[in-house]
Amino acid sequence: MVAALIVVALLIFAAIGYAICRYVWWPDYQRSGRSVAPRGGGRR
Repeated sequence: MVAALIVVALLIFAAIGYAICRYVWWPDYQRSGRSVAPRGGGRR
């Protein structure tokens, strides 16, 4: 039970973080055409 709740909470947290990263890095995401948001400085 507790493990299932932890897994669900982690999935929700990961989904929210992924959505925030996509909104923050949208120009780079669109320009590079990759689904992975750049880390660190971002643009090279």
